[in-house]
Amino acid sequence: MKNIFDVNFLEGEWVRLERFDKNRHLIEIFKLANEDESIFNFLSFGPYKNIEDFSNWIDSQEHQGNRITFAVFSKRLNKYVGNISITFIEENYRNAEIGCVWYEKSAQRTEVNRESVFLLLKYLFDEMNYIRVQWRCDIENIPSKNAAEKMGFSYEGTFRNYAIFKGKVRHTSFFSIISSEWVEVKN
Repeated sequence: MKNIFDVNFLEGEWVRLERFDKNRHLIEIFKLANEDESIFNFLSFGPYKNIEDFSNWIDSQEHQGNRITFAVFSKRLNKYVGNISITFIEENYRNAEIGCVWYEKSAQRTEVNRESVFLLLKYLFDEMNYIRVQWRCDIENIPSKNAAEKMGFSYEGTFRNYAIFKGKVRHTSFFSIISSEWVEVKN
Protein backbone atom coordinates (compact mmCIF):
# COMPACT_ATOMS: atom_id res chain seq x y z
CA MET A 1 0.00 0.00 0.00
CA LYS A 2 1.17 3.53 -0.78
CA ASN A 3 2.24 5.86 1.97
CA ILE A 4 -0.25 8.72 2.32
CA PHE A 5 2.57 11.16 3.10
CA ASP A 6 4.28 10.62 -0.27
CA VAL A 7 1.97 13.09 -2.03
CA ASN A 8 3.66 16.29 -3.24
CA PHE A 9 0.97 17.84 -5.43
CA LEU A 10 -2.53 17.21 -6.74
CA GLU A 11 -3.76 18.95 -9.86
CA GLY A 12 -7.15 19.58 -11.38
CA GLU A 13 -8.61 21.81 -14.06
CA TRP A 14 -8.84 24.89 -11.81
CA VAL A 15 -6.36 24.39 -8.97
CA ARG A 16 -3.04 22.86 -8.08
CA LEU A 17 -2.43 21.75 -4.51
CA GLU A 18 1.26 21.86 -3.66
CA ARG A 19 2.70 20.26 -0.54
CA PHE A 20 3.65 23.23 1.62
CA ASP A 21 7.33 24.05 1.23
CA LYS A 22 8.48 26.92 3.42
CA ASN A 23 11.19 27.93 0.94
CA ARG A 24 8.66 28.18 -1.86
CA HIS A 25 5.37 29.17 -0.20
CA LEU A 26 5.97 30.82 3.17
CA ILE A 27 6.20 34.49 2.17
CA GLU A 28 3.40 34.47 -0.39
CA ILE A 29 0.92 32.54 1.75
CA PHE A 30 1.80 34.67 4.80
CA LYS A 31 1.01 37.82 2.81
CA LEU A 32 -2.42 36.37 1.94
CA ALA A 33 -3.06 35.48 5.57
CA ASN A 34 -2.31 39.06 6.61
CA GLU A 35 -4.58 40.73 4.04
CA ASP A 36 -7.81 39.85 5.84
CA GLU A 37 -7.79 38.63 9.42
CA SER A 38 -11.50 37.77 9.25
CA ILE A 39 -10.68 34.57 7.37
CA PHE A 40 -9.51 33.18 10.71
CA ASN A 41 -12.65 34.03 12.70
CA PHE A 42 -13.76 30.41 13.00
CA LEU A 43 -10.35 28.73 12.99
CA SER A 44 -8.25 27.69 15.98
CA PHE A 45 -5.16 29.33 14.45
CA GLY A 46 -4.31 32.73 12.98
CA PRO A 47 -4.20 35.56 12.40
CA TYR A 48 -0.42 35.70 12.56
CA LYS A 49 1.54 38.48 14.24
CA ASN A 50 4.48 38.12 11.88
CA ILE A 51 6.10 35.72 9.42
CA GLU A 52 7.91 33.87 12.23
CA ASP A 53 4.55 33.20 13.91
CA PHE A 54 3.20 31.77 10.64
CA SER A 55 6.39 29.76 10.08
CA ASN A 56 6.05 28.27 13.57
CA TRP A 57 2.45 27.28 12.82
CA ILE A 58 3.56 25.51 9.62
CA ASP A 59 6.27 23.70 11.59
CA SER A 60 3.74 22.62 14.21
CA GLN A 61 1.52 21.16 11.50
CA GLU A 62 4.36 19.13 10.02
CA HIS A 63 5.68 17.95 13.40
CA GLN A 64 2.33 16.57 14.52
CA GLY A 65 2.93 13.72 12.09
CA ASN A 66 -0.72 13.24 11.17
CA ARG A 67 -1.36 16.01 8.66
CA ILE A 68 -0.36 17.23 5.22
CA THR A 69 -0.55 20.94 4.46
CA PHE A 70 -1.00 22.27 0.92
CA ALA A 71 -0.66 25.70 -0.64
CA VAL A 72 -3.57 26.24 -3.03
CA PHE A 73 -2.80 27.74 -6.45
CA SER A 74 -5.71 29.04 -8.54
CA LYS A 75 -5.13 28.63 -12.27
CA ARG A 76 -7.89 31.11 -13.10
CA LEU A 77 -6.43 33.79 -10.82
CA ASN A 78 -2.86 32.70 -11.62
CA LYS A 79 -1.72 32.94 -8.01
CA TYR A 80 -1.68 31.24 -4.63
CA VAL A 81 -4.96 31.84 -2.83
CA GLY A 82 -4.83 29.93 0.46
CA ASN A 83 -4.25 26.76 2.38
CA ILE A 84 -5.93 23.37 2.82
CA SER A 85 -4.84 20.28 4.74
CA ILE A 86 -5.47 16.63 5.30
CA THR A 87 -5.56 16.43 9.09
CA PHE A 88 -6.11 13.84 11.79
CA ILE A 89 -4.80 11.09 9.52
CA GLU A 90 -5.37 7.68 11.06
CA GLU A 91 -3.62 5.29 8.68
CA ASN A 92 -4.54 2.15 10.62
CA TYR A 93 -8.24 3.02 10.44
CA ARG A 94 -8.07 4.67 6.98
CA ASN A 95 -9.76 7.84 8.28
CA ALA A 96 -8.81 11.47 7.81
CA GLU A 97 -10.21 14.97 7.96
CA ILE A 98 -10.09 17.84 5.50
CA GLY A 99 -9.35 20.95 7.51
CA CYS A 100 -7.31 24.09 8.10
CA VAL A 101 -9.07 25.52 5.04
CA TRP A 102 -8.83 29.22 4.28
CA TYR A 103 -8.75 31.31 1.12
CA GLU A 104 -8.38 34.97 0.28
CA LYS A 105 -11.65 36.74 -0.55
CA SER A 106 -11.29 36.47 -4.35
CA ALA A 107 -11.18 32.67 -4.09
CA GLN A 108 -13.95 32.17 -1.54
CA ARG A 109 -17.19 30.54 -2.75
CA THR A 110 -15.63 29.75 -6.13
CA GLU A 111 -14.41 26.67 -7.94
CA VAL A 112 -11.26 26.80 -5.79
CA ASN A 113 -12.71 25.12 -2.71
CA ARG A 114 -14.89 22.67 -4.63
CA GLU A 115 -11.99 21.39 -6.68
CA SER A 116 -9.46 21.48 -3.83
CA VAL A 117 -11.72 19.36 -1.64
CA PHE A 118 -12.57 17.06 -4.57
CA LEU A 119 -8.85 16.46 -5.27
CA LEU A 120 -8.25 15.55 -1.63
CA LEU A 121 -11.28 13.26 -1.52
CA LYS A 122 -10.21 11.58 -4.77
CA TYR A 123 -6.72 11.07 -3.36
CA LEU A 124 -8.00 9.67 -0.06
CA PHE A 125 -10.72 7.39 -1.44
CA ASP A 126 -9.38 6.36 -4.86
CA GLU A 127 -5.63 6.25 -4.28
CA MET A 128 -5.34 5.57 -0.55
CA ASN A 129 -8.48 3.44 -0.16
CA TYR A 130 -9.67 5.37 2.89
CA ILE A 131 -13.09 4.51 4.30
CA ARG A 132 -14.08 7.82 5.92
CA VAL A 133 -13.25 11.49 5.48
CA GLN A 134 -14.67 14.05 7.87
CA TRP A 135 -15.21 17.80 7.85
CA ARG A 136 -15.91 19.81 10.97
CA CYS A 137 -16.59 23.43 11.65
CA ASP A 138 -17.86 25.90 14.20
CA ILE A 139 -21.64 25.65 14.48
CA GLU A 140 -21.80 29.38 13.64
CA ASN A 141 -19.72 29.02 10.46
CA ILE A 142 -22.64 28.82 8.03
CA PRO A 143 -20.51 29.14 4.85
CA SER A 144 -18.41 26.13 5.91
CA LYS A 145 -21.48 24.06 6.82
CA ASN A 146 -23.08 24.92 3.47
CA ALA A 147 -19.87 24.07 1.60
CA ALA A 148 -19.66 20.66 3.29
CA GLU A 149 -23.23 19.78 2.35
CA LYS A 150 -22.85 21.04 -1.25
CA MET A 151 -19.78 18.81 -1.65
CA GLY A 152 -21.68 15.72 -0.52
CA PHE A 153 -20.70 15.48 3.12
CA SER A 154 -23.48 14.17 5.39
CA TYR A 155 -24.23 15.98 8.62
CA GLU A 156 -23.50 13.69 11.58
CA GLY A 157 -24.25 15.95 14.51
CA THR A 158 -22.93 18.67 16.73
CA PHE A 159 -20.58 18.19 19.67
CA ARG A 160 -21.50 20.80 22.25
CA ASN A 161 -18.67 22.54 24.11
CA TYR A 162 -16.23 20.68 21.85
CA ALA A 163 -13.31 23.05 22.32
CA ILE A 164 -12.19 26.49 23.39
CA PHE A 165 -10.71 28.51 20.55
CA LYS A 166 -9.40 32.00 21.14
CA GLY A 167 -11.21 32.19 24.48
CA LYS A 168 -14.60 31.15 23.07
CA VAL A 169 -16.37 27.87 23.81
CA ARG A 170 -17.09 26.27 20.46
CA HIS A 171 -19.84 23.88 19.46
CA THR A 172 -18.58 21.87 16.49
CA SER A 173 -20.64 20.39 13.64
CA PHE A 174 -19.35 17.15 12.12
CA PHE A 175 -19.87 15.95 8.55
CA SER A 176 -18.46 12.95 6.68
CA ILE A 177 -18.32 11.02 3.46
CA ILE A 178 -17.80 7.27 3.73
CA SER A 179 -16.37 5.03 1.05
CA SER A 180 -19.75 3.53 0.07
CA GLU A 181 -21.03 7.06 -0.70
CA TRP A 182 -17.95 8.21 -2.62
CA VAL A 183 -18.98 6.86 -6.05
CA GLU A 184 -22.21 8.85 -5.93
CA VAL A 185 -20.56 11.96 -4.51
CA LYS A 186 -17.82 12.10 -7.13
CA ASN A 187 -20.29 11.72 -10.00
